[in-house]
Amino acid sequence: MREGELSDGLVVAVKKLQAMRNNNTETEFVDELTLGAKLKHENVVKYLGYCMDVTTRSVEYNGQNILAECHTYLLVLEYLPNGSLQDIINEERRVEWPFCYRVIQEIAQGVHYLHEQRVIHSDLKPDNIRFDTRMNPVITDFGISTILPPDDDEIILDRRNGTIGYMAPEMFIDYRLSKKADVFAFGICLLKTIMSTSTSKKCWHDREEWDEMLKEAGGLKGLLHPTVQVDESQLIEMNRCLEVGWLCSDYKPEKRPTMAKAIEMLTQKKRRNKGRVWFDRFTRVFYLLVEEFHLGLLSVLADALELQTCSRADGGNTAVEPC
Repeated sequence: MREGELSDGLVVAVKKLQAMRNNNTETEFVDELTLGAKLKHENVVKYLGYCMDVTTRSVEYNGQNILAECHTYLLVLEYLPNGSLQDIINEERRVEWPFCYRVIQEIAQGVHYLHEQRVIHSDLKPDNIRFDTRMNPVITDFGISTILPPDDDEIILDRRNGTIGYMAPEMFIDYRLSKKADVFAFGICLLKTIMSTSTSKKCWHDREEWDEMLKEAGGLKGLLHPTVQVDESQLIEMNRCLEVGWLCSDYKPEKRPTMAKAIEMLTQKKRRNKGRVWFDRFTRVFYLLVEEFHLGLLSVLADALELQTCSRADGGNTAVEPC
């Protein structure tokens, strides 16, 4: 990936693909360009344009020099100048928890958007999550991404897709690809992001060892780097994110949540349909009206019970006894 500048002064990133004639680079180029052009989300890299060029050069083939066509393909992308999530995990920069929490949620939103478009990224990892000029996380590199067919939620590939360590077990073993593969990779990214704030970087993939470290440290706060300052509400957020990370990175895909469910757990916000929302509002108003009526009735009864006497027409008094 290189930096470039368009005629209007816009700084862009340029991805170069080069291939000799008769290989599948052109197909991969067209597939990525077609996919990238349809994606519109603030946490997904923007594809701005492309360029193709053909040159001839001498190459050696079967002991002889021959002329071959060399095809060069260029993808013009949004420029993301502020490094990657991997830089943060490697401690090349120290950030506060509120920033990490926002990044986790926005990555989740980006992956959820891709899945709504039936797109599987297939290589989600900290190196492919970069930051724009406003330090918003942006998912990049759709070179091996796949669009699911309308009637299939899982497909079988002829090779492994992804990076070891972030590749889902079912992809590594059986070449099975579904949205849950991205969920697994997101879970690993989430766990690594949280554990980058701790003094220990080991055991991020081992739940039992991590729990043992927590126990020895007296809780998560005891494991945090001295420069990471958090209050009790932020500790709750961190622990909640850890639980989501463990769920998303479960070995069995059927036990992993969808990205929509992961977002709900991260933010503790449940989605409700409009009918349910209106019903809940009506119910609240109804009970408020009933409560006000009962309070008014009780007030009248209380006044009556407190009343000791009442006036008669003849000026005398008649005692009123409470029941």
